[in-house]
Amino acid sequence: LALTLNTSWYWNRNERNTSADTDQMTVNIAPGFRWNMGYDFVLRGGYRYTWIDDREGSRSRERNLFFVELTKEFNIDLN
Repeated sequence: LALTLNTSWYWNRNERNTSADTDQMTVNIAPGFRWNMGYDFVLRGGYRYTWIDDREGSRSRERNLFFVELTKEFNIDLN
């Protein structure tokens, strides 16, 4: 079992002459887990919180996402 933590931040800014400008700051925080179950099966799960600050429109949004993923891995011998 492994615990994970991913974070990211980015700023999306674009000044246009013909349409609306874009000026957004986004922050993501995503804790999770990974469990190698055996027989090449991997179970992953986690939560992602996203906060978007729309500076052009003077408003902010929040997004919450929970997920679970089951993966079967296949080993391929190329020799």
